[in-house]
Amino acid sequence: MNSILENIAFSKTATGIEIILHAKEHVSFNYCTIRYKKEKIDISGYSKNIFSSDTLSVLKEKKNPLIVSVDGHGVLHKKLRISLDSPVGYLTETAFPGSNPDEFYVQITPASEHECWVSLIRKELADKIIQSLLDAGWLLHTFYLGPFSLSAAMPFISGNDPIITNTAKQISIRNNMVFEIQRTDALPSENPIIPNESLPASFLVSFASALSYFTGVNDVQAISSPLIANAAKELHYRNIFHKTGVVALAACMLLTFSNMLLFTKLNSQNNELTVLVSNHSKKLLQIDSLEQQLNLKKTLVEKSGLKGRGKAAFYTDRIAASLPEQITLTGIAVNPIVKKSKEDEIPEFSYRTLLIKGQVSQSLFFNDWLHLLKKMNWVKDVSILDYKQQTGLPAEFEILLQI
Repeated sequence: MNSILENIAFSKTATGIEIILHAKEHVSFNYCTIRYKKEKIDISGYSKNIFSSDTLSVLKEKKNPLIVSVDGHGVLHKKLRISLDSPVGYLTETAFPGSNPDEFYVQITPASEHECWVSLIRKELADKIIQSLLDAGWLLHTFYLGPFSLSAAMPFISGNDPIITNTAKQISIRNNMVFEIQRTDALPSENPIIPNESLPASFLVSFASALSYFTGVNDVQAISSPLIANAAKELHYRNIFHKTGVVALAACMLLTFSNMLLFTKLNSQNNELTVLVSNHSKKLLQIDSLEQQLNLKKTLVEKSGLKGRGKAAFYTDRIAASLPEQITLTGIAVNPIVKKSKEDEIPEFSYRTLLIKGQVSQSLFFNDWLHLLKKMNWVKDVSILDYKQQTGLPAEFEILLQI
């Protein structure tokens, strides 16, 4: 059963409908839906004795490709000794003498090596059935006359017994072809005739019609109706659109998922780099601040006149060596601050100066010491900033040396 389905086309699911035409324009329907899945056929639904096209219009199966087999009142089958390429007009007149070929659709089906079945239906009747199915929303694919779709199901039927159809016909099969059609009063069996399937025999025509979507029916020349041709073309493009749409959607989803993964990865890297740049920026700011401090200190040292090893110690040593016993120093400031700075401002210094504070017992000793300082070659000038003395206490002084 699976070997016949190797070359599957279009949809994975198809629905076959057997339309039975009764007298006085009464119609009944049987349908069967099959699904091709993982190299096997599943019968997903079937029902019979439907007498209203309105019931068909609400069936969920109408989204599937529809293969129709019509038989009963108004359909004529005649076996003739003719070839498959005989003109349609000749076939119509031979099967139904005196008829107008323009009023009929013709189907030709092989019956044997030298014989064919010629099936006729009035165009008005066929187009009415076809249009009602299209109006109900069915996706019409193929329109067969009679039980000839049965040849598609023959490989799956055990035994060679004649088949009784719902149109009171007894069908004899030979070489997987309908060889003989006879009237009968017998009813179709409700027992399954397909191995491993519970489908009753009364659904055999609708089952075979659905199956023919995947396997085809050997050499059947179905009727040529513009309505069927347009419906089949619409179904073809619908399937292409559906398949390409699914592929495009899958590609878009894959691309979106890939972009999400790429975005997540890049965003993670960006966050890591942002943290790294932030840390480096802080370090660069620290380095810049340290460079500014270093440059400031270099500038201060150069302006102070203390650049060189031991100059500050030299000046303080010379001053200490020149002090008489009567003078006591209370403080020495190298390059004293002239103006205190606000926060984040550079303070102002009196460069190349020494601020000296001390006490002296008598002014005479103070004056002598000043004269001694002025004679030193590294002293450019000596200024008295303050001198005061209270009775009975040593005088306090403050002098500024320019160096």
